[in-house]
Amino acid sequence: MPSASGIRAGKAYVELSIKANNLVANIQGKLATLSGKLDAFSKSAAQKIADAFVIGAPIGMTTKLFADFDDQMRIVQAVSGSTGKAFEQLTDKALELGRTTSFTASQVAQGMAGLGRAGFNSREIDESIASVMALSSDRDGTSDGD
Repeated sequence: MPSASGIRAGKAYVELSIKANNLVANIQGKLATLSGKLDAFSKSAAQKIADAFVIGAPIGMTTKLFADFDDQMRIVQAVSGSTGKAFEQLTDKALELGRTTSFTASQVAQGMAGLGRAGFNSREIDESIASVMALSSDRDGTSDGD
């Protein structure tokens, strides 16, 4: 028959076992809560990143388009030697033709740079670029995009 001290040891084991089980259950509960919070945070962070991309992408694309146009106009300025008001007129003409034709303003600026390389001055480029761009269109009046 077990002694009284043996029973107490068994009781202590049972109490320790129950407390350990409660501790494990408590830790598991806290880990589950933490896991849920981390999941919610990661979904929120992913959504914020997606939102930033949706907002940032058009801004980035616009910035790139402007940078491309600006680069082309700097080339026009360099090859034509235009400055001040003459350069301002060429820039305005490129933007106008970019709005009113099938060409982008950058494509018009590329055409202007080509004319400048061919020896045209600012006035000659301004007066002839619309006709040159029209000649570079397909027979049916649409741009080939090159």
